[in-house]
Amino acid sequence: MTALTQGATYETWMADATRGTLRRWVALPNADIASAVWSSDGMSTAYSREGLTPDDGLYVQRPDGASTPRRISADFTEASLTPTSWLPDGSGIIATRNVVNKNRDLFLVPISSDGTVVPPRPLRVTAASEEAGVVSQDGRLIAFHSDESGRREVYIAGFDNNTVGLAVMVYDGACGQVQWVTPRRLVYCAMPGTVMAVDITTSPGLAASVPVPLFNLAALRINLGSWQIGPDGRLIGLQRGEAEDAIESINLVLNWSDTVRLRLPRGER
Repeated sequence: MTALTQGATYETWMADATRGTLRRWVALPNADIASAVWSSDGMSTAYSREGLTPDDGLYVQRPDGASTPRRISADFTEASLTPTSWLPDGSGIIATRNVVNKNRDLFLVPISSDGTVVPPRPLRVTAASEEAGVVSQDGRLIAFHSDESGRREVYIAGFDNNTVGLAVMVYDGACGQVQWVTPRRLVYCAMPGTVMAVDITTSPGLAASVPVPLFNLAALRINLGSWQIGPDGRLIGLQRGEAEDAIESINLVLNWSDTVRLRLPRGER
């Protein structure tokens, strides 16, 4: 999980489901550590580091601390990368490429066997924004979000030889992440906040079943982007306290940029 510190940086924590304990895993005083994604074998995680320095990028690390972090992407000078899924064989990471004031795209970040950094390559780059790409356990399908219709929707497509095929819409009005619970069963968050499940068929063509509701995130006070379905089918999520449900006041700051500029040293304005 990702936690915001008093120093206004994000750090990544890890929970032990069997012991019910929580510990800080990766934290830096001058950089955000976020978007940790587990590998399929549970032996590694990928996460992003953003601190506006040349050390920024995507990193891979063992959760037991037995190895040092390994950077698998270049720095984030022009665009940042948010990891969302591992390839089943561990040879790469699916990531969302983010450029300020531009559309998001799906990229593949290879993990080389010799430790060298291989440039990310585009998987799906269109005039729309695509993000949250997740590959099925058998590596044959990929699910992702796209707004090509004008609203955020869940799509699925074939995934062959690390290439995204023709996309088919599963559901319109998506929110939060998507997750494969089996190679042909997909769960996702549908507006206004319900976890839905669909079964995917590939013959005679790619198609999804009628969505079935599983959990009402709003009723459970679970954040839309902070949930997962566990191996036993139970929902795992970050639950808001009762006092956090309703926004009771909003503070509006006018001329924010001018105010910040006046507080900077004269040479930095």
